[in-house]
Amino acid sequence: MLNTFPELLSYSLLSPFILRVIVGFIFLKFGFVLFQNKKPNTHKSLFLTQSTGFFVKLLGTFHIIAGLFLIIGLYTQMSSIFVFISSLVSFVATKYKVATEQKQVFYILLMAISISLTFSGAGAFALDMPL
Repeated sequence: MLNTFPELLSYSLLSPFILRVIVGFIFLKFGFVLFQNKKPNTHKSLFLTQSTGFFVKLLGTFHIIAGLFLIIGLYTQMSSIFVFISSLVSFVATKYKVATEQKQVFYILLMAISISLTFSGAGAFALDMPL
């Protein structure tokens, strides 16, 4: 089947760029929330209930680093794997806790985007160079 708008295929590298930047800003926000001593309900239900502030800040640091790496396009595949694992843990946490279906769909969407970025690469305007 022919594409409806074949001219737009020349801009295909913008798609991973847009997804990468949006997920990067989401994870920056997640990291800053962890640094404000406001534990998100999903992390609180799984493993951060009994943990000290050190582990919360460590997780927040990883979220901020992954978000920054995704925004600038550095180590995109490794960062997106971290995003996938973090989203999977959060999804599992919402399964065991009473959570809205929108939260679960949100984490599924983050997992799908991160897997897509793992396979497709960073896209345009990135510091990662394809081999």
